[in-house]
Amino acid sequence: MLHIGCHLSSSKGYLSMAKEAVSQGAADFEKCVGVCLDTCHVWEGGYDLSKLDDVMNDFDKTIGLSNLKAVHMNDSMNDIGAHKDRHQKIGEGKIGLKILSAVINHSAFKGLPFILETPNEADGYKKEIELLRSVFVE
Repeated sequence: MLHIGCHLSSSKGYLSMAKEAVSQGAADFEKCVGVCLDTCHVWEGGYDLSKLDDVMNDFDKTIGLSNLKAVHMNDSMNDIGAHKDRHQKIGEGKIGLKILSAVINHSAFKGLPFILETPNEADGYKKEIELLRSVFVE
């Protein structure tokens, strides 16, 4: 699984970099490599998650939704387009719970694993999981 996050300062778009990395990873990458979308990286890479349908349409055109295999779920300490990598606890950052709720309920992510990647301890993760479950619509 491919996780793009170390190049947020690049002038290339986040999705274009992911596509480039995936295609370099294997000639037939659909069968060999998957992509993990990181909510903080996407946000800080300049993609407005409040317009999630647009972001996912761009993702589909650039990478292909069939290559999406997981989501790193986290908030961001920074404003959109900051090109840093500063994760924040769920609902305590600039992305916010309303947008993250839309992410976990979006059809593009149905059936995918969500991995918390927030600066937290076990008790904090438990609270975040409970919070996310409270806004998840089955």
